[in-house]
Amino acid sequence: MNVGKRLIADVAKSHRNLMDVVVYEALACNSIWINHCQNLGIDAIVRAKNNNNNSLRLEERRSIRRRP
Repeated sequence: MNVGKRLIADVAKSHRNLMDVVVYEALACNSIWINHCQNLGIDAIVRAKNNNNNSLRLEERRSIRRRP
């Protein structure tokens, strides 16, 4: 996790115009990782399994209403 955060920070600093989005596996993802990406100004896309999880549905409804 720490190595990944360091790598993304280095790449974002040296090649800022080349990276806008980071895609990450949901099993290893947590709020620390997402906050790190947000602090760097990079959007984080996390893919979660669709197993009829009510919290995922609620967040999807919330995100539809938000402005991009």
